[in-house]
Amino acid sequence: MTETIVFGAIAGDAAGRFARRNSVVRCPETQAKDILSSLNFGDEGSLPESITICKDNIKNWMWEDVGIIRNRKSLRAALGKIGELRGERVPRLKAGSFRQLKNLLELRNMCLVAETVARSADTREESRGGHYREDFPYRDDRHWLANIFINMRHGKMNLTVTPKTD
Repeated sequence: MTETIVFGAIAGDAAGRFARRNSVVRCPETQAKDILSSLNFGDEGSLPESITICKDNIKNWMWEDVGIIRNRKSLRAALGKIGELRGERVPRLKAGSFRQLKNLLELRNMCLVAETVARSADTREESRGGHYREDFPYRDDRHWLANIFINMRHGKMNLTVTPKTD
């Protein structure tokens, strides 16, 4: 848990420096169209409770299945639930106000971060630092002295394991 505080502070500092150096951050056109397609003004949009329930589900899945003690079965269970939510339920949600749009965008980002964490943890078959796998309880420098890089291509998450070099 202390790692989240340390790295959260580092990420926050880096984001602040980036914001000070860059006056305008452009939103890619495809992303802007995606956001605008979520708006449904003149209609109520989705019930706010629907978005809240989805956000609570992600929090619970991450705690129960991707939390402090994890294993392949729990990680894959979480990935299945997150994938279903992200692929089927979230795209149907609409925002009828800017407040709902903010909550909907938060939900989408929560899905993306949850999938990133769970997929990375499923890929790394060892225990290291704050990452503990009960099915791989020991550190394995021979195979896992590596970084996992993630990028999105055509809406699909890709992981690359790259051995560390000194």
